[in-house]
Amino acid sequence: MNDIVGTMFSKAFKDELLKPQLLYSHRTMKVVLTRLAHVSIMKLKTVSMEKLYELMIMAFKYQVFHCPRPNDLLLISYNHIDTIREFVKDTPAVENKVDETHRKIIEVYLSVTSGEFQLLRQTLLTFLQDTHIHVSSLLSKCPFFLKNKIQNPNGSFALSTSGPEPHGMDVPGIIRIFDNKGRQMQQRVTYI
Repeated sequence: MNDIVGTMFSKAFKDELLKPQLLYSHRTMKVVLTRLAHVSIMKLKTVSMEKLYELMIMAFKYQVFHCPRPNDLLLISYNHIDTIREFVKDTPAVENKVDETHRKIIEVYLSVTSGEFQLLRQTLLTFLQDTHIHVSSLLSKCPFFLKNKIQNPNGSFALSTSGPEPHGMDVPGIIRIFDNKGRQMQQRVTYI
């Protein structure tokens, strides 16, 4: 694990990922994952790598779908970094690389606007849109997504339309009418 995390959080790898560029293709993402996995003594067969990639993509898709606000994408990254830090907490040199990456992500994304986060989220969802893999078929001992009705039988996610609104957001369907000076004159709620 230390070998993989050490490579994944190396300066060269981090700088490559954080530079402005087009989104990687699925094929390129699989190559990157395969190279990372093979940095360690662990060797996976092609079929196992494919299943690992599919599992990771579906888990990430689920997380992106459930971001109530686009800037919450950053919280996914922080959560992943915190979890990885726990894996390497007994190896200070690797833990320092994780901490440095965490600081760099804060530095890079501190000035990103909500609109830019929305564009990033939309780009990720476009990348993930045709990915409908049954997570339970990947992990036969863990049919979590289907069993808990998180996934539909066709592999798509079952998204709830109920629940609280994200912080700072209005309930959908509110119509406001303003006068020519920008003062709100009327408000009503419509339901679709």
